This record gives sequence, structure tokens and C-alpha cells, in this order.
Amino acid sequence: MSAEILSYRTSDGRSLLYRRYAAVGAPRGIVVAVHGIQSHSGWYEFSSERLASRGWEVWFADRRGSGLNAEDRGHAGHADRLVHDVRQLIMQARAERPGTPVCLLGLSWGGRLAACVAGRYPSAVDGLILLYPAIFARVGPSWLQRALLSVAVSCGRQRLRRRIPLDDPALFTSNPEWQSFIAQDPLSLHEATVGFFVSSVTLEREAQARGARLAMPVLMMLAGGDRIIDNERTARWFETLPSPRKTLLRFDGAEHTLEFESCREAYIEQLLGWLANGDPRLWTIHLIATWASSEIYTWLGLPWPEPNLALRLANVCLSNPLPAHDTAQTITQAVDWYQIPAWSDTPLADWLRMQFQKWRQLRHERRGSLDSTTV
Repeated sequence: MSAEILSYRTSDGRSLLYRRYAAVGAPRGIVVAVHGIQSHSGWYEFSSERLASRGWEVWFADRRGSGLNAEDRGHAGHADRLVHDVRQLIMQARAERPGTPVCLLGLSWGGRLAACVAGRYPSAVDGLILLYPAIFARVGPSWLQRALLSVAVSCGRQRLRRRIPLDDPALFTSNPEWQSFIAQDPLSLHEATVGFFVSSVTLEREAQARGARLAMPVLMMLAGGDRIIDNERTARWFETLPSPRKTLLRFDGAEHTLEFESCREAYIEQLLGWLANGDPRLWTIHLIATWASSEIYTWLGLPWPEPNLALRLANVCLSNPLPAHDTAQTITQAVDWYQIPAWSDTPLADWLRMQFQKWRQLRHERRGSLDSTTV
């Protein structure tokens, strides 16, 4: 199963190439993926093909100036430009596959960018996957180098080139064959401009601050032997996310790029399991519940008590699936579990509880009537 190389047009008119892996059968969902600072979409052929074989369509972007996109290699004018590029691809995916759930996946440095995109536009994605994300990195510019970058920008030297400090392939993988692949890969990025490095620093700060807005389902995987990412600080950041459906997995002993390590089968199966656990047909609950709740409150003239309430209730339904006739019990449990006094004390909550009780009683009476007439 080979990828189709396609292009999309960004909001500034640039045409960017990306790899699309068509799903086998009707797509269960779309995974829009973003690669790291040095890599490109071609590094992740194995996992992309596996996802596609299990019904997930993969749209793997090559960042502007990297991978298949040779124009202005290694350059980015500003952080917003990189965020908008990813958002544009997500919008195209939704336009071409209306009603299909979209998950955003970011690997390494791409995890930093993905967190910013999801944080700025939380309604744009139904789930977020962060694979060894560079939210807190061990490798990067020092405070002095950051100051010098700012000086270079103020002097108009945005296109001055500097080496990316990741020359040793052993930082990515312990596998000698994959180390050789990285060293000889003609599409790997080894230099970037001052403009890109400044954008990267801006995205790093934003990603660290945007965690409070990540209420969608989130999966994060860390490599236990990672020398590029600060796993402990990243894990602490992850614990602060408001998402009620978040999963953190660690692969002990693995180097940075799980795709090239001996655990790659395990990590891909875990990823597929996480995707399958939230039935894509139910992911639309997030959008429907948010819209319906806001409409009801507006109609009744009541203040909206909890911005993430609808998402929390939907996530409870996803994480704890119950038969349809237990809907009332699910919502009641959700309110109790999350202890949302602003919700439970409102007239709307009392009215909904009463309606659910009437509905269940009527349903019970109808079922009893049907049972009594069955031979």
C-alpha cells in the first residue's frame, strides 16, 4: 500500500505537498499527522500503512520548507504561519470527508505544533495524539542563543542559517540500520533559518501554555530512553490537561523515534487500540452536545455554567459506554463524578432529571404492556 502524493493550498497561497494513505474500506476516521524538526512524512511509512490497513485514512503533512517541500528550505516567517498551514489541511480533510472524525497527530517537534493547533482551535479536531512531543525538550537553544536569535531578527537576519543540533542519528534510534537511513536520507533537514528557530521558540512557549484548552481526548506516548525530550516535565504537563479521556503510555528503554525501535509493533497496536476505543461514530457527541447545551441554555435565558460540561459528559459516555436505555444514569453519574455544582444546582438540571425519570417510567410501563401481550 503506497502513499499518494497530493498538494493543498495554504492561506498565503503556497502549495504544499503531503502524503495520503487511503483507508481500506470506508474510512473510520482521518489522522492528520505532523512530523518532527528534522524528519518528514517518509519516515513514518510503516505506521501510516498499518493505520490505513485498519480503516484510518492518513494525511501526513510535510512542513513548509522540509521533506517534499523544497521551496524556502528550512525557513518559516513566523509561528502563526506554521499553525495556519496545519489548520488548513485539517479544514480540507473535513471538507472532503464531511462527518468523518479527524484526529491530529504530532510527533516530536510536530507534537509541539499540534498542541498549539489544538489549543487555538479545539473544535477543529476530535482527538489529539502526541508521540514523544517536544513540549519540553532537552535539546534546544540556551537562553543566550535565544537572545541572539532575537537580536538577529531585529537586525533583519531572519534567513541566516544555523545547524539543527541533532547530528547524531543515535539520538533518534538504537537500531544501526535506521541510524544509517537517517544519516543518508536526502530529505532530512539539517539546517534552518533564524526565522524558523524563533518560530520554534514561540511555539514551545505557546504549547506549554495551551494545555489548559486541551479538553478533547488525548493520547501521549513517551520513549523511556529519550535523550531529546524531557519526559518528566512533559508528563507533569500532561497531568494538568483538562481532558477527562487522556492516556499516557511509556515504552521503557526505547530511544526517541518509536517508529525505528523494536517496540514499534507494540506502539502501533496501542495507538490503534486507543483510536478504536472511542468509536468514531460517537465522537460527534462532542459537537452535538456542545451545540445542544448552549442552545437550551440560551433559550431558557440561563448562564452557561461550565464551558467544558458537554465535552466532559460526552467523554464519560465514550469512556464508559452504556446501553441506550441507561442514558439518564450515565448523565447522572457524570454529574456526580465530576462534581459540577454549577450544573447540578441549575433549574435546567432539575428539569432534565424529572424528564428522564418520566421517560424511564413510561418506557418501563410500555415494556411491561408489551411483555403481557407476548405469547
